[in-house]
Amino acid sequence: PRSTLFPYTTLFRSRSPRIGRLLDDPSPAALDELWREVAEHGSPLIEPWDDGRVLVTFLWRGEATTTRVWWGLDVPLVRVPGTDLWYGSEVLPADLRTVYCLFHDGAETPPAGPSPHGPSHLDQFNRLPFRFPADPDDPADRDQWLSVLECPEAPAERWTTTHPGVTPGQLVHTSMTSEALGGERPLTVYLPAGTPPDGLPVLVAFDGFQSRHVLRFHTTLDNLIAAGHIPPVTALFVNSHTEERDRMLSATPPIAEFVAGELLPWARRTFKV
Repeated sequence: PRSTLFPYTTLFRSRSPRIGRLLDDPSPAALDELWREVAEHGSPLIEPWDDGRVLVTFLWRGEATTTRVWWGLDVPLVRVPGTDLWYGSEVLPADLRTVYCLFHDGAETPPAGPSPHGPSHLDQFNRLPFRFPADPDDPADRDQWLSVLECPEAPAERWTTTHPGVTPGQLVHTSMTSEALGGERPLTVYLPAGTPPDGLPVLVAFDGFQSRHVLRFHTTLDNLIAAGHIPPVTALFVNSHTEERDRMLSATPPIAEFVAGELLPWARRTFKV
């Protein structure tokens, strides 16, 4: 959900100086010149603003009734009169990294492929595409593609990549029966390298497939443990399929009973954590 990816509640709207020059001269030649610049240097446009913030302008050319940037951000685009160019600007933290794509005419589902065309699609000249792979065990899931917005001061993602010399923990694929949620629950258990699980603390991670394949929680744990930043920890990755996800993860008694009454006791019995 966008609220977890981009937790800012106030967005500052302004206009790019580069777009301002186009609005002063919206001729076909000026528009083509801007588009050549975007094709050469990439999109979105990122311009200085003040200490700690930059002005980010998203651009698209095409025919639609409405257009917006959405997912990690929510930025409505407006059309330059008499042209097919749409734009929208935001003042954003200079160290922000998030994901987005372009949605037209009320579309709400990210694209299933990397095409720059369709009711939703990647940013054509953004050179940082990102794939959310489909869970092969979820028949309703599918690949989703988004563009990455990486502002100039975004820190390196040093913990999510494999470090030389760090022994990866063990991933145990298993399942347990849940009365609270109903039926078999597929699980993946992370056991840190070189440490028996007896008595270890436990991290519970939902959306288990994406937590491992997109967020790379297990690699982050490997690196943080090896660097001495956290003690060894066991992680329980709980899968949730598309059709049941909202019901399963709602803040209601079933999920509380599952975690406190079933999942953690199961982990204590099985792994002595």
